[in-house]
Amino acid sequence: KAFASAMHAGSYVGAMPAMHAGSASQCHFTTAARRPDEFYLRYYTGHKRLSGHIFCEYEFTQDGRLRYALNAMDPQRMEADVVNRQECYVSPDVIEDLRKIVEDSEVLKRDDRHWPAPDRSGRQELEV
Repeated sequence: KAFASAMHAGSYVGAMPAMHAGSASQCHFTTAARRPDEFYLRYYTGHKRLSGHIFCEYEFTQDGRLRYALNAMDPQRMEADVVNRQECYVSPDVIEDLRKIVEDSEVLKRDDRHWPAPDRSGRQELEV
């Protein structure tokens, strides 16, 4: 939750996307065969309702690429609008800060079976 709060605080958001359907597991920890200089992070939160698929997704890669996708409710039509996708590059310092947030949160020591199950308010996915 602390990580999600940091992400939504907007301190690292500038623009990016890479949508893929949720998998059986809601949290993916891909640490096997990871080189110390590698870094990848994707966070998704969203839900599907009669009005459409509402979601927000952030993706960071080692080279500093930040991809962002947002599909929000159009208040006029009361349905999901066109997906807003943006991409930019962030500095190595931002990637290093993200790496530190992940390490300090100890999320890599957690078991994904304890990740919150999808509920009425939607689901979250975290890939590191």
